[in-house]
Amino acid sequence: MFVARALFKALPKDERYRSIARDSCCETLDHMITANDEEPISNDLLAQGRIITAKAVALLDGYIFYLRKARRPHTPRGRVLPITSNK
Repeated sequence: MFVARALFKALPKDERYRSIARDSCCETLDHMITANDEEPISNDLLAQGRIITAKAVALLDGYIFYLRKARRPHTPRGRVLPITSNK
């Protein structure tokens, strides 16, 4: 628990919110599974919930990956940037 909390705090602040959004999608699916076990919702509704959750998590993961990649400095493929000294 403490390791997860430390890793979470190490994330940039804007990335924390996207991580929370992804976790909320998974938590919503967990509630739907529990509701299906207790029979207030049908198996069809649970299947739809699984599909929607999978799409939402995939979109969030893709967006997080894109933003992480955009934050890194760009280097053309196959080229090595020369090391320069500040003398």
